[in-house]
Amino acid sequence: LKGHHSRVYCLAFSPSGQQLVSGCNGNDKTVRLWDTISGDTLFVMDGHIGDVKSVAFSPSAAQIASASYDTTVRLWDSQTGRGIFILQGHNGPVMSITYSTDGLLLVSGSMDETIRFWDPRTGEPGFVWSPAFGGVRSLAYSPDGHTLASGHSDGGLRLWHAGSGEQGPVLHGHSDEVTGIAFSPTGQWIASSSDDGTVRLWGGSTGIQVSILTGHDDQVCCVAFSPDGSQIASATYFKVRLWEVSSSLLSVKSQSRPGPAWKVTYSFDCRTVLSVDGHGTVQKRDVKSGASESFPLQRLDLQLITARAFSPDGKQLATGVEDFSILLWDIPSGAPGPILRGHTNGLCSLAYSPSGRHLASASSDGSVRLWDLRDTEQSFLVAEFEGRVDAVAFSPSGHDLVFDSFSGTTVNVFDLESRTLASFKGLTGQWNTVFAYSPHGQQLAIGTFDKSIHLWDLQSKTPNVVLNAHYGPVYCITYSPCARWIASSGSSDTVQLWHQQPGEK
Repeated sequence: LKGHHSRVYCLAFSPSGQQLVSGCNGNDKTVRLWDTISGDTLFVMDGHIGDVKSVAFSPSAAQIASASYDTTVRLWDSQTGRGIFILQGHNGPVMSITYSTDGLLLVSGSMDETIRFWDPRTGEPGFVWSPAFGGVRSLAYSPDGHTLASGHSDGGLRLWHAGSGEQGPVLHGHSDEVTGIAFSPTGQWIASSSDDGTVRLWGGSTGIQVSILTGHDDQVCCVAFSPDGSQIASATYFKVRLWEVSSSLLSVKSQSRPGPAWKVTYSFDCRTVLSVDGHGTVQKRDVKSGASESFPLQRLDLQLITARAFSPDGKQLATGVEDFSILLWDIPSGAPGPILRGHTNGLCSLAYSPSGRHLASASSDGSVRLWDLRDTEQSFLVAEFEGRVDAVAFSPSGHDLVFDSFSGTTVNVFDLESRTLASFKGLTGQWNTVFAYSPHGQQLAIGTFDKSIHLWDLQSKTPNVVLNAHYGPVYCITYSPCARWIASSGSSDTVQLWHQQPGEK
């Protein structure tokens, strides 16, 4: 396709794939609409006085948006090529634009460190977010429209609740500006590109880094998933690379075993430690001798495990996998058992009741479900929220089930006997990542993405101690049997040990 007179910086296909819009830098600074079948230029849209940094089609394809270094966003009629609105408000170059999945909002990100929302039907400004984490280089909505991801010049990715503006996880890993973000078609994965020369793959529901794709020898300027989600395309200014998603997931490295251990527990008799990694390999280690044996779970078909839990007696393993189902496995044979279906998005957390009779599941589809393992055909819908649920846990008595909601400021307690739900507010942190009850059941420890642990008094239903020490999200918490000590670990590769009474390390 020839017509631009300088370097083409950005491209976007129409939803039908029959049209392509391009934005140009240098002396050109135009937006062009192309017919992808004939290759003809349909319209040349002229108006920006700075480099065009981002272009996007509305979901209906009736409108085209362009963002520029001149601090403006322009909206164009795709049927006539005429300008509709000039959106002004940013004080710095606008680097990224995206439409909400329903087309009712247009979002722009700028190097002025703000994210602005606009009504594309009227051109009127809406909310302004000022996260102050460096310039906003890239934006993307999740397919369900519940989450907005932003990539920043400080190397971080931020996930936001699209409706409330609540900030969720901060995904750390890149060492330079995040230039591109893409959700997989199901929303299960997030791919990011960076000026550090890498592409990184993250769990869409957990925010956990799954893989680092290396091979580019220059800054990576953009990233995209194929329509079926099987491939990732990434580009520098000179090369385009294609990555098989299944292969990239299996490239996760560990020093001692093929894949990190995502769940670990003691057997019921305390003689054995059981662990499982993200690809379905279970390891048994004798506590006294240190001898270990590993075995893969049968018929996993290379599905990545997104959530896992061992039964209290260590004889069963529950895994949430990428087709949104829960698979039960016999330990130690690794033979598959029943498949639990009901969730419509990725599994975030699983928990067995102390008796082992029930299994609770939390999902990025916003629901919490309770399964009776004597009859796995149906589940009881405990609660349903807008946005995902990240953590779920049973009380030591098995009487209560506790879980979070997307806002991260509420603790929800479900009484299994009366089937009633109570919610308690008081947390001020970001999304909750893990719950742990004290052995006596009077205290709840809550780990969050903002690096803190909140100790919650269950009699007064209020948080009374906040522990701060981790340098990243807290992913695991456990109490000692005497309840005097709390151990925690997170993304910072450290384990912290706290004395329970004063809350000191």
